Amino acid sequence: MIQYDIKSWTVSHMDLGTQSNTNGQHKTTEKAATALEALCEIMAEMKHPVKDDVLGLGFFNLGIDSLEMVRIRNQLSAWIGRELPATFLLDFPSVQEAAAELQKQNGKADGKKTSALEVICEVMADMQHPLSEDQLSLGFFVLGIDSLEMIRIKNKLSQWLGEELPATFLLDYPSVRELAVEVDKLVVKSQDVNGTEAPTEAAILDLDLLVQVQEKLKKTFSLPQNQKKVSALVSKHTGDKAAYTKAIEALVAEVEGPVLVSLGIIDDLEAANLQKGRKLLAQSLKKLRRKEEVAKIEQELQALLKLAD
Repeated sequence: MIQYDIKSWTVSHMDLGTQSNTNGQHKTTEKAATALEALCEIMAEMKHPVKDDVLGLGFFNLGIDSLEMVRIRNQLSAWIGRELPATFLLDFPSVQEAAAELQKQNGKADGKKTSALEVICEVMADMQHPLSEDQLSLGFFVLGIDSLEMIRIKNKLSQWLGEELPATFLLDYPSVRELAVEVDKLVVKSQDVNGTEAPTEAAILDLDLLVQVQEKLKKTFSLPQNQKKVSALVSKHTGDKAAYTKAIEALVAEVEGPVLVSLGIIDDLEAANLQKGRKLLAQSLKKLRRKEEVAKIEQELQALLKLAD
């Protein structure tokens, strides 16, 4: 990609409320209500109007070049009121993805409270099961949710709530509406006990979920392509265990990320989420490694990675 001096495109010159067009007319000073509206407005002004049926296409597919991406990012920074990372539009490479992430960040910045229903709907939308109002009372199986997806929903709610929910929680409250009502009750109880305003993330994974992570990691590390990578690193760092341990870390991170996403422990592979998820996994292993099932799989993983003595 062509590189430009990002700092030279100052946010103040791109502010939606102050920039003038070539005819001397000023843009509206009223802030767009949603991130999607703001992004579509910016792109329309750059002669790239966006229709609903192309929201999922990548920016480059829409004819946006790297310089225009810098300009879009700067104007979005002005909209949200803080500097966005230089790689923002690469990390979220379509109008739909960028707008959704920006809206999420804007909600957090405004201190908006998120309800259990919003969390559930967001998770289900991410799993390609968007909900309409008339579907909230339907059972999860009726909505096409399978058992693995139910685990992901349960795990996400556990993290949001800050306490581990029972494995049968979605069977005990088998519709979106019932589930949301019950989780909101747990939030109220948590606030009454702890005096906190919002749920915090769980300190560690529960035992069953940790074992699921380990089993998936073992299966992935057992794949021929990954074992080939391990063997190459062993050969390269023969006799230098410290160097090998450092080198294998990159492969471990590469494998752990998708596994954590697949089980709903983290939302995506964005650097901050990946670091957070790996830290949670490490803390969980530290606290639960004495459990027989955890210790057994951990030994098998160490052997696969050639880390065992």
